[in-house]
Amino acid sequence: MGHNDVKRIYDTKIYERLIFFLDNFDTNSPEVMTPTAEYFQKLKKVQWADKETQKLFKLTDEIRLYGTGGRHASNLKLIDFQVRESMFLLSLAGCNAINNKRDKITLEDIVKTHKTYFKLLKTNLPALVDNLSDIQ
Repeated sequence: MGHNDVKRIYDTKIYERLIFFLDNFDTNSPEVMTPTAEYFQKLKKVQWADKETQKLFKLTDEIRLYGTGGRHASNLKLIDFQVRESMFLLSLAGCNAINNKRDKITLEDIVKTHKTYFKLLKTNLPALVDNLSDIQ
């Protein structure tokens, strides 16, 4: 990707769409909020609702690891990706909790986070960027 490609992605506010719309990040809504410092302060303080929720999140991490065939031990790039992937999903779960005026991550947040992630993986990003650019 070149500079213009990155700028187009940034201009469509895809990151903000993920934060606030989660699995509806591809909607045609032209109004996208910008996260504030207060929003990130709340996100920093989010906790698990209970052990069952935390256990489900850890289980989904293990399932994704299993999907790589267990090749994590010798491939540092894969380890780095898996850590970033897990942190991204945890961040989305926290965002969903904050968006729903909660300070605890629930089972619902974990499910919505994974639904968002799988939808994002299947998304044709260039087509989405074109569509969102047309809206703005």
